[in-house]
Amino acid sequence: MKATSERSGWPIEKGRGRRGQARATDARLRATLGLTVRAGTELAWIDATQAGYVPKLVRAFPVRDRARQLFRTTVDDLHEEALTAIRTPSPAAFSAISELYEQMLLALPETWARYGQQYVGEIASGVNPFALTAQDYLERNLYDEMTHAAHSGNRDVAQDSLDLPIIVAQRALDIGALALSGRMIRLWVAARRSMLPDADSDDIRNLLAWSWLRMSEYAMRPEMHHHRR
Repeated sequence: MKATSERSGWPIEKGRGRRGQARATDARLRATLGLTVRAGTELAWIDATQAGYVPKLVRAFPVRDRARQLFRTTVDDLHEEALTAIRTPSPAAFSAISELYEQMLLALPETWARYGQQYVGEIASGVNPFALTAQDYLERNLYDEMTHAAHSGNRDVAQDSLDLPIIVAQRALDIGALALSGRMIRLWVAARRSMLPDADSDDIRNLLAWSWLRMSEYAMRPEMHHHRR
């Protein structure tokens, strides 16, 4: 039995290979757990008399994209660090994390811009419309952090969190990444909407008023660019 994927860097998950082996007594593993495999890599050998066990053995060797897993782990770790900075609270640590998020969100659009391409349409939507993109994962975590930061009781943390989408949206406009700019504004709107039920709180009310002022500055950007021409 051989791997069929044409992509490299797919580690075998722990634990499930042993269950498949236990059912087919004459099966012999050719791959170790955690091994990176490519198309054609031999995973296991089984006697022809037990061919009926092949489908079960195939299911015993699930694979995952190593690069995708590494990205998810990195994003999850960053998210935990951000939540810790919010709970502490630690404005300096949270500010540093926000800057890292900014770099991550803008990395792909800036790369396309260097090649004279705008980050719009199919370029921004990803290859698989049914799969979450890297930006989807980042936005999900950012929304969670924004809602937590709003109730942290620390003005600097709350403002930095709600300001990040606006900063990214502004920078995205400068490089023609309209898709990213739009997504950041929608993220900002969603976070603000989640705060409205608590608008009676002085902290939340002040945060909402401050963020609206920041958004007005963003809204003026196209007009400012027009006057400069």
